[in-house]
Amino acid sequence: MHERQRRILKTLYQNQTFMTYQRLAQMEDVSVKTVRNDIEAIRAFLAERQTDGLETKPGYGVMLSISEEAWQRLGGEEDAEEKKIFFFILRHLFRDDVLTAQRLSEQYYLGRSQLDKILQKVSDWLEKRQIVLERKKGKGLSIRYSEFHFRLAFWDFYTEFGTQYADLMHQREARYAPLPAGEYTAICAALDGFEADLTAKAMLDTENEFGIRWNLYSGTQLLFLASLGIVRARKGHTVTVPKAEKTPVDGTSDEAMAKSLVRHLNESIGDSIADEEYDYMVFLIAIAEIQQFEDDASRRNFELQNAALCRMTVRAVNLIGDITGVSLLEDRFFVHLMMIQLKASIARLRFGILFPNQLLPQIKAKYPNMMAAAQLLGNIFENELHLIINEHEAGFIALHIGGALERRIISLSACIVCEYGIGISRILEEKIARSFPELRITNVFSVREMQKIKSEPCDFIISTISLSAYQLHRDVIEVGHLLDEKDVDKLKHHIKTLRLSRKETMRHLTPNVELFRKELLFLQYEVSSKELLLKTLCKKLENMGYVTARFEASVLERERSMATDIGKGIAIPHGLGEYVNRSTAVFVSLKEPIAWNENGDKVDMLFLLAFDFEEDEKVKERIIGFYKSMVAFMENESECEKLKKLTKEEEVLKILRLW
Repeated sequence: MHERQRRILKTLYQNQTFMTYQRLAQMEDVSVKTVRNDIEAIRAFLAERQTDGLETKPGYGVMLSISEEAWQRLGGEEDAEEKKIFFFILRHLFRDDVLTAQRLSEQYYLGRSQLDKILQKVSDWLEKRQIVLERKKGKGLSIRYSEFHFRLAFWDFYTEFGTQYADLMHQREARYAPLPAGEYTAICAALDGFEADLTAKAMLDTENEFGIRWNLYSGTQLLFLASLGIVRARKGHTVTVPKAEKTPVDGTSDEAMAKSLVRHLNESIGDSIADEEYDYMVFLIAIAEIQQFEDDASRRNFELQNAALCRMTVRAVNLIGDITGVSLLEDRFFVHLMMIQLKASIARLRFGILFPNQLLPQIKAKYPNMMAAAQLLGNIFENELHLIINEHEAGFIALHIGGALERRIISLSACIVCEYGIGISRILEEKIARSFPELRITNVFSVREMQKIKSEPCDFIISTISLSAYQLHRDVIEVGHLLDEKDVDKLKHHIKTLRLSRKETMRHLTPNVELFRKELLFLQYEVSSKELLLKTLCKKLENMGYVTARFEASVLERERSMATDIGKGIAIPHGLGEYVNRSTAVFVSLKEPIAWNENGDKVDMLFLLAFDFEEDEKVKERIIGFYKSMVAFMENESECEKLKKLTKEEEVLKILRLW
């Protein structure tokens, strides 16, 4: 396969959903016919490697659905060998071993150009993590770093190449680390044989003390980095955690847990953790995500220690409800996830830590509307916390929102009213549960308990008698006490209707006349690059008095920290509100798509937003209305594609002014 076909294959793998030939053609700037030929070449490539998973469907396009393992196999022997060399170089650099170009050339039979190519990739990888690769004549290769960034880079190195450590030592069993023996062995090998299970014991003691459980990823990360800190400190490497501005939502739980962890580590390993390492432990706790609380008392204690964060979480969940049309505050699981996610995201942003979201391409493909919702939440970060959210953190938030909405659509609840005795009532309940396992039965009442029925929190009522005489303000589905086939069909129909109704609620559009103006429409616009486009649009807004001269720099700076494409070829760039004189929005449809991020993803429609949340409430409502409409609009792919192709300003305004 040639390079374009490899890119198409990668795009299909990353999206794991149907993509139209037209969309792929736009992304690659070729004809649909060319893409069809490329797909056949890809099909032949996969067949040669005995890999199945490419599916074409008329009207939908093409989709690739394969496992990560299968994808890695497709990389070929060349990639595997290069990865092996990459691992070898980084491993020795992180161990401060002497490593020369001559040694690498002789060991792996590399020519000068091949070696330079690999070393450039190593240098790029390190540079992203604020580490410099140095090549000194007569001394070989070495790295220059701060201890803080060294430790974080070592963790990234382990997550990418950790499996290669598995063969370096005999299998080691862990008593306290909740990890498979293979992974625990790899961690110990990466840490030069350090008994990481002692760290795991200290972590477990801390979890028990606070009644929490960290999730698997965060627990593994904390185990690795805390152990690495001990290993490095024993070698005389002390760490200085970068100063990070406090935010209004910072709580006290991180410091309390860090003190506990240090105390238990001192007891477990027999060392005395240096004072310099305490701030490092606070940082590790801050970026870790709690999966669950052991009981309500532990959860309440955490919330008391993070009261401002809890208030912000409630506001964020209410805002999500405003723009989706679905109240999610009663979804305790979602509220918990959001609280933990916001806490970890804020900590990572405070310290400038990029936490790669491996699911980002799939999230953009599946939940582009929720990426727009997450972007709105980013304004809270910006205005109140002075932090610019990146697309990786936005992706995590979007994933949680999308999951909550799917649960909301699928999950329904009902109570049962039965005039017969408890025996018949329970039989009816069991029959309903077997026929509708997804339906949650909240309670079973007799008709005498009408006051309780009226206050019961459920979506509808299933009753064996007529309740029309009562004002219940909810649907009542009458069934027989033995629940025959006709009753089952009746309930199926009602459940289906409720779910469709919820979807429509999420797609509801609200008028937003004042945000879009004819003079700020650019239809079938031609431009060569993202930067040139954004500079042109910002200058237009400045000349018309909507923004100050500094708005442009804030837009470009944001793009450098977070590419604002949200999926489906749509981007929502925006600048800082403090440089906005009057809130407005620019609409652009591009004649030819342009590259928008470092992955080469292309955009052919964008909304440049100049929003100031500090304006009056009316403006704030219009801004929220924009995001609400964007979330709803992106549910309808055909409408998106239609808007991209329109050439008449009146037709575009007719659609946008429904927003």
